[in-house]
Amino acid sequence: MKSTSGRRRVSRLLDSIAFLALALVLAWLAGTSIVRQTHYVDLYRAARTLERGQKLSLAAVERRSNDIERLIATRDCDDASLRSGVTLSLAAIERRNPALDFEGWAEALERGRQLLRVAAACSPHRGGFWARLAVVERLIAASPGRVVPLAALSIRLAPAELGVIRTRFQLWRTASTWMPADASAPLQADMRTILRQAQLTDIRQMIGNSAALKQLAGREALQMDGERQTELARLRFNEAAGAKRANRPRFDLLDKPRP
Repeated sequence: MKSTSGRRRVSRLLDSIAFLALALVLAWLAGTSIVRQTHYVDLYRAARTLERGQKLSLAAVERRSNDIERLIATRDCDDASLRSGVTLSLAAIERRNPALDFEGWAEALERGRQLLRVAAACSPHRGGFWARLAVVERLIAASPGRVVPLAALSIRLAPAELGVIRTRFQLWRTASTWMPADASAPLQADMRTILRQAQLTDIRQMIGNSAALKQLAGREALQMDGERQTELARLRFNEAAGAKRANRPRFDLLDKPRP
């Protein structure tokens, strides 16, 4: 009887210790979350402003650069903090004109690249991070050997997410100027996806004024089924392929609210 009673006391003691340890861990996690929210409250607020499609000045964006540098330095993998940081770092790139402030633009690009590398390492399953990293690498003038694999990885992880495909088409609209023909498989995969699944207005917007993309779309459209071919014919790819190209490619790194 004494042996049984002793075992019960030990068991209750162990249960109490385990409960206390769990409570301490939960308290530590809660405290860490509160501290993080306190550190990044202004970052969250600024990111939400941009995500709602509201305007935010370059000065307001730049005020959050210290938060972004802290995320890079600590390699903080908190999802909300990273997503907000990525939104602000890409906004800093978009809002700078390299013709007027090349040094500031280059600094914003490098900061964006570093944060996107942290984000991709923390969430390697998210194709959107890899797509944005590919666009930033291209803006930095990285070689196709670095950019195309990033885009291909993004396709493998997010083959049909419209927002991520929009980001990849930031690359594809200028692909004829930098990507070798033998590296065009990722572009062709994205083109087939949007021709099969996207609405015509989305297809038109993603292809933009790129004559090379219109020619590719015209060829790929012939591989669709009859009903879809008829629908795609309304976009008149072959007629539009000879249209004048835009003078300056535009990179919209941020997700825009749908109309």
